[in-house]
Amino acid sequence: MKGRKYQPAWVLLVIALIGCGTPSQRGVSDSTGAAPPRQEERNAVPSQLPQALIGVWYPEGAEGMSQCERYRALPENSAYIDATVVSLVGSLIVRPNLIHAVAEYGEGNFYVVAGVEPKSPGVWRVATHLGIDALPPDTSRDTPNTSLISLQAERLRWQPTASHGGAPAYFRCGAVRDDTTTLPNQ
Repeated sequence: MKGRKYQPAWVLLVIALIGCGTPSQRGVSDSTGAAPPRQEERNAVPSQLPQALIGVWYPEGAEGMSQCERYRALPENSAYIDATVVSLVGSLIVRPNLIHAVAEYGEGNFYVVAGVEPKSPGVWRVATHLGIDALPPDTSRDTPNTSLISLQAERLRWQPTASHGGAPAYFRCGAVRDDTTTLPNQ
């Protein structure tokens, strides 16, 4: 072709890179092409408890061991709601978004998790909204309560409110069963 000059490939590559900018200048965070997280997403506190905390926990001691044995002895897909609830009294049922301190008849305090912040290995600051004997109503306007929860040497310690004594220790009895229908599914 007369009168047309071809540029070397490296010149075209440089021009292309200058025109497009770097990935971060184009709003792309990595090779996947995904947009970088917004500032509020980078600063967001996770709202789920760590997997290591999920389960049914009982207070240390003879009564906790007895309750745990009742819970473990329940048949699969138990239709015995009363037996299920009785076996859970005194326990902490920890789910990703909920901590239920079980009292009589499946009632008790329901702590809906609003945020989880790691403090050190095995220790988290947890922000929760409290519902007494039921899940709390709309929590969007409430300021969450903050507490610490820890897992050290297979013992969970959590005290949702400030008090002068230390937090009681709980041991893991087992997984949260799907047939505990008396509880909200969180």
